[in-house]
Amino acid sequence: MEKRGLCPGCMRIINNIDNVSVCVDCGYDLKNIQIKSYQLKPYTILGEQQKRYIVGKVVGEGAFGITYVAFDKKLEMKVAIKEFYPRKYAKRVGNAVELHSQEGLDIVALREEMISEARSLAKLDQLEGVVEVKDYFRDNNTIYIVMEYIEGINLKDYMNQNGGRLQVPITKRMMRPVIESLMQVHNAGMIHRDISPDNIMVTPEGKMKLIDFGTAKESNDTNTLALGKKGYAPPEQFAKNGNQGTWTDVYALAATYYACIVGKKPPVSTERLKNDTLVYPSQMGISINPIEEEALIMALSPDPNARFKDMKALYNAFYNQITPTPIPNPQPPIIDQQQEPPKQSKMVLIIAAVAVIVIVVISGRFLSPKHSTPVPTILPTEPESTVTTLTIEDISPNAELLEEWQKLIDAKKYKDVIKEITQQEDKLEEAEKEEAGKLFEKALDKDQKAVIVEANTFASSEDYAGALDLLKEAITYTKEIDTSDFTEKYIDLSALEKKYESVYNTYKTFLSEEGMQAAGNRDEGRINTIFQKADNYFEGDEYEQLKIKVYTELVYSNIGQLNNESPEQAVSYISSHVEMTDYNCWVIEFLDFFRSQMELPAISNNITHVSEEGYILPYSSSMYLSSSDLSMLSQFELYLAYFEIYARHGRKFNDPAVNEYFSQYWWYKPTIEPNLFNESSLNEYEKANVETIYQFQKNMGYR
Repeated sequence: MEKRGLCPGCMRIINNIDNVSVCVDCGYDLKNIQIKSYQLKPYTILGEQQKRYIVGKVVGEGAFGITYVAFDKKLEMKVAIKEFYPRKYAKRVGNAVELHSQEGLDIVALREEMISEARSLAKLDQLEGVVEVKDYFRDNNTIYIVMEYIEGINLKDYMNQNGGRLQVPITKRMMRPVIESLMQVHNAGMIHRDISPDNIMVTPEGKMKLIDFGTAKESNDTNTLALGKKGYAPPEQFAKNGNQGTWTDVYALAATYYACIVGKKPPVSTERLKNDTLVYPSQMGISINPIEEEALIMALSPDPNARFKDMKALYNAFYNQITPTPIPNPQPPIIDQQQEPPKQSKMVLIIAAVAVIVIVVISGRFLSPKHSTPVPTILPTEPESTVTTLTIEDISPNAELLEEWQKLIDAKKYKDVIKEITQQEDKLEEAEKEEAGKLFEKALDKDQKAVIVEANTFASSEDYAGALDLLKEAITYTKEIDTSDFTEKYIDLSALEKKYESVYNTYKTFLSEEGMQAAGNRDEGRINTIFQKADNYFEGDEYEQLKIKVYTELVYSNIGQLNNESPEQAVSYISSHVEMTDYNCWVIEFLDFFRSQMELPAISNNITHVSEEGYILPYSSSMYLSSSDLSMLSQFELYLAYFEIYARHGRKFNDPAVNEYFSQYWWYKPTIEPNLFNESSLNEYEKANVETIYQFQKNMGYR
């Protein structure tokens, strides 16, 4: 099946795709394909030896990988392909991936672990609750995992479409295959380490499947990376030397289950170590079996020693109604890295221990007691009295705290105020929250204004990359503020986003002006420097066209200088820059001109492969060519086939022989001078085929 008929969005066949603007099946814009500079282009062929897979659009992206929809030519089916691409430690060169390890992190070793994990997953029998691994291979100096393509939406979106949460019986039924499958995954020695609603797909049939095993590591690996999502990851994933294992997945799965039935994720696990504010589902009016609730709360214990060691115990409690008891799982205690444990005397500890025993005995519950409901106190009625004037201290128990936050704002410690208000809002009375909200909004506003002032300083010195980094960091920080219904209404990103857009557009104008000036000065080093930095911030066809324009201008500027060099030197220079100019026809003509001055064997002008209308390759404007289409052509026929693509658009040529040949035929209307021809007038097939023909000629030694 030819790739020309596949939609990169859904991998369905489209008849006469060249004349179709938008895919009717998925809505993919076929005329405006936009990708990021570090992503593989649609229609890239993967498979080091078999060249079996055709890449489509990106459907997912994380810190260590990019997932594409793809087409398996052998099985003629849609699949998903995950590429190992750790963005912070990788660079795209063509299709290849260059990896750059940093101290303490061996990226190459991580890549090899990913292929080992794929091998292990592929060996498992088809599991109903996890994505199926179909294949894995090496290509482009990285590794690829081929998985089943799951139609549907992720659990987070599914919950939003169903009122924000799911009923307990529905969650229990849908989650069962996931838990059962994780039991087998754990038995195979692997852990997932990033279970959350984002990484569970729900099919149209209502079945859940766990995806994104790219972050999983061998369970006996103690040198792990801190992955996982806040609210779903247990404390050991944030601790410097946290010991992770199957119990890590137990917490994340339980947190996901909790989010499904409650409608919001649990509090951040590291905060729960200091002050556990987790609310039982039953306390929120949710109907749940007591055994199942007890098991859920135990699985959500921030202390690994009080948590289930593996999925089997959780499964037994949920589905076999076995009263939960923690399985011995001795792990070192997790201590807040920022605080030292307070020093206490033995007597204090003894008193505290006795107090705990008394409380436990009175409550009658030894495992995860629920937060008790306060009993209202009935006070005796007092006689009416005269009105008393109250001070702020009288009506506001936290007046000192509010005053302290104001002092922090005055000291320009805005982030400290934001953090303290989000952490301590539960302590505030309703009347105090309004004042605290004003302080929160004030701190956030002043923090953003300070960032914008600093960004202006960067931009004024033409350090646009520094300005964008600063603004992006501020936007990310604001988005990640642990908001509640109380603080969320004060979050406003508009000022930061508007400034980011302004700097972005100014940076783009700077690249065009500075790049063209450097090209006119033949300063290739300057061009390389500005674009290498800009590649981290710009993407899409518009940016790629800007780079092509600048590098093409650079070659043009050097043509006069090349006349003073030997033909061999001129050919070597132009050949090394052809790809940077996107195989610009005028640049190719200069290459041919200098080659004609070299002592090369004469080529025959005989033409045997030609249509009645004079086309060497009649379909080069409507289908993608392959090497097999070109292998039968002579050197001169290939020469004409390349220029034939441009002749269809009325371009004139510097070689009289080329003009003479095409002028024989009625369809050739030479109206555009070589230096005035717009390369963007070529369609997608023509652009691809210009490159294909040139590379074939180069491999044959013709160019």
